[in-house]
Amino acid sequence: VSGNSFQKKLLMLLGTPSHSTE
Repeated sequence: VSGNSFQKKLLMLLGTPSHSTE
C-alpha cells in the first residue's frame, strides 16, 4: 500500500512545528 506512505508523509509535513506559521 503506497497510500500509507503518502499519508504518513503528509501527516509528518503537517505535524512539523517548523511548518507552522505561529
